[in-house]
Amino acid sequence: MKVRTMIMESFGLEKYVEEHLNSVLYQNDVVDGVEIKAKDGEEWIKAKPSQDSYFLVIAGASLHVLLNGRVFPPFHRVVITGKKDRHVAGLFVLPKEGLFINALEEMVDDEHPRLYKPFNFDAYFKFNIINRSDTHKRDLSALKAYCSL
Repeated sequence: MKVRTMIMESFGLEKYVEEHLNSVLYQNDVVDGVEIKAKDGEEWIKAKPSQDSYFLVIAGASLHVLLNGRVFPPFHRVVITGKKDRHVAGLFVLPKEGLFINALEEMVDDEHPRLYKPFNFDAYFKFNIINRSDTHKRDLSALKAYCSL
């Protein structure tokens, strides 16, 4: 909610903050929608953040590689349920253009060998888009195909 307030204020729309915050639907028992696939790949788990917390943070491929696999980027989906309108905003953090993603040296040791070759994120993104199909999911399979050791 704080981020939404800051965005509205940055555009000089303070007078709409309360109305906007009260009109945005979020994950709760009435309006579900985000589901995360379990690591075993068998079941979908409904994401139900508490009403005190309005953020659902999902790690992506670059953070997974940077931390050498210690953070799992889950396969997720948004499903339409019920008849209520909902508004969703996805905020993405992308690396700077031309940046190579590589596991931090502090994350690589004998117990945690390097999992991925360093890779250019832009090239990986293009590879992922070109090779994505209905059967090619947005999970770790694309990352592994692209730069796994």
